[in-house]
Amino acid sequence: MANELKIDDLIKKSRFPDGFGRNLAILLYFPIGLMLAVIRVFIGLHVYIIASILPKTSSIRRMVLRVMYTVLGLVVTQNGTENHKRDVKIMISNHISIFDHLAIDLFLPNYMPFALRPLGLWGKLLGYIDFYSKKTNDSFVSLCKQHIAVSDVSLLVFPEGMKTNGEKGLLKYNTKIFSPEQPIQPIALEVRRPSLTDISVTVINGSWLSDAFWFLFVPYSHYDVRILPVIEPGNQTEAEFSLNAQKLTANALKLVPTSLTAADMVEHEKKCLLLSQQQHRSTFSNVDATPPPSPAIHQSNLMNSPTLITRGSLRSSWRSSSHEEDERIRAMCEQVKEVLPHVPIHAIRKDLAITRDIDITISNILEDRVHFIPENESKPTAVKKPPVSQSTPQKPIAAKSFPRSSKERHMSLEDRKRILVETARQRYLAKHGITGQT
Repeated sequence: MANELKIDDLIKKSRFPDGFGRNLAILLYFPIGLMLAVIRVFIGLHVYIIASILPKTSSIRRMVLRVMYTVLGLVVTQNGTENHKRDVKIMISNHISIFDHLAIDLFLPNYMPFALRPLGLWGKLLGYIDFYSKKTNDSFVSLCKQHIAVSDVSLLVFPEGMKTNGEKGLLKYNTKIFSPEQPIQPIALEVRRPSLTDISVTVINGSWLSDAFWFLFVPYSHYDVRILPVIEPGNQTEAEFSLNAQKLTANALKLVPTSLTAADMVEHEKKCLLLSQQQHRSTFSNVDATPPPSPAIHQSNLMNSPTLITRGSLRSSWRSSSHEEDERIRAMCEQVKEVLPHVPIHAIRKDLAITRDIDITISNILEDRVHFIPENESKPTAVKKPPVSQSTPQKPIAAKSFPRSSKERHMSLEDRKRILVETARQRYLAKHGITGQT
């Protein structure tokens, strides 16, 4: 059954439900929800103060936070208490929303490992533990063992690595956390909202800030935390161990355990984002640009990271690297400009923002897929122009026909690039009056 589900079955693309009547109810509720969200923001500040002052394992802390969470709209219920074992220090759960770990923390105090970037005060108050600052080459399991050896608080990990809609299936579990020496406490999680304000908990390409706003906006979100029996590793391999845990959680939630991974989700998410940008770009331009290639997802980076990264953290990482991305595009623009000096830099950057590839952008420009006004060439100088070297005969730059094979296209492109570079070189020599060079 794993092959029956696709990525689209595990995500929500729209925040709002289908049907005019249900959306009309949300529209009528909107003023109330907006006022409720503003009030809850100030209440939430007090919740964070309480969470930072009281001890993590204090029963008073859990009781106070449960009342405060209810006021904020997080109603949490628990089942399967008899399956909990205090000596098991690693818990796993399916992942649906940004507040999953807070709901579980009310009954089972936990920390969430985080290694994507240094944690600030906000992350610590939300219950994350910093694995980023540990200057070590230890594996994720080793870091977990070091933590549970000195702490009474369990670690909570989402082995799916990404949030799903929790309606049809589970992503394949990452095997990093499944050690043959460490038992696992699985947890099944469900989130429901009132039918009249059934706004999706999370959507593809949605930010954590928008998720938090809609949590504060709706009357309440009901979390059902179900503690499942502890899984002992026995003689299982890591892959078998993780598969059994995935099946156990899926059966408890009546979902399908799929073979889809977090890397597949990120790939799909970026494709959707690039498609949206392409459509937005085509709205304001008549450029017949080639479809951008799908960005490659470095699965090794995803799977080898000591944390099991969520969609929100991946998105934060992508946005935090925007400066490096801008520098990379700027460097590519300069390379294209060297080959095609008459093309304005803004036209080059605009196409590179879509293609992310120097050769494709040059090909688009040479084949008139990028519209631009050529920059004015420098005024001719009094210096006599040296003759063009016979070793670089002037060939037509534009291809007579579009080659069918990728090899022929590559050779044609290289040939045109060579001619353009040599032509630009000769113009440079002529401009500066340099003679005696070929």
